[in-house]
Amino acid sequence: MPVPEYLNGYYQGRFAEIYRQYTPGKQITFHDEDRFAGHILRYLAKQWIDRQESLRIVDFGGGDGSLAVAVASRLRRKVEIMVIDHGPEWVREGQVHIEKRRSVESLANNCHIVIASASLEHVPYPYPVIKKLYSLLQPGGYFYVRTPFVSPFMKLWDMFDFGYPAHLHDLGPAFWNSFVRIFAPDAACIVSQPSIVETSFTKKPIKTIIAAALKLPGHLEARVRGIGREPLWQYVGGWEAVFRRKPV
Repeated sequence: MPVPEYLNGYYQGRFAEIYRQYTPGKQITFHDEDRFAGHILRYLAKQWIDRQESLRIVDFGGGDGSLAVAVASRLRRKVEIMVIDHGPEWVREGQVHIEKRRSVESLANNCHIVIASASLEHVPYPYPVIKKLYSLLQPGGYFYVRTPFVSPFMKLWDMFDFGYPAHLHDLGPAFWNSFVRIFAPDAACIVSQPSIVETSFTKKPIKTIIAAALKLPGHLEARVRGIGREPLWQYVGGWEAVFRRKPV
């Protein structure tokens, strides 16, 4: 397993190039963070959001916090964002207050939404991090995760590039469907499904069409068989899940 010092240097150099492939000037591996924010908010109870005078969001591995800011802008209330990543310590953007941290250890357990999008696969030992991230939630809060799931492609084709050492883990449905049992017996799984397509048709039309076509059977299967089962169709490239800490 690569040591943290090596990974820090690798990410600081390599990810500048990766970010440019998506949205120049922003640190996010996704085309159109507003579309992504709308997708996440589909799974959050509107009545619960409406009852909150202000919200606290943790964005783990969130780069410059673009996704969390996009989520906050749709909530239309005061939002405090804690971004766990490298970069400047403090940023302010209108009603949104953003603080950058290097570690989750100093955060209080009073968050409403925790986001870990395309980040946990980079953590050498993700179990304690996942447990800590979930523990940050208030009762009723939500935990959104998105991770690569490419091992089925690797079994088909030995030359498939997993992306090591950028990607250290392949966390698919078997992992996330066990989340409640392993990490959070007080959680409810809202959704566990193939992840949202990260590219856009206008910027990467061919890649977007192929990705959407591969994910479609997985989405149809989930609708028919329900969540929590090992999928028959596994060639989806990525997985996402939303968990809610049960209200008191």
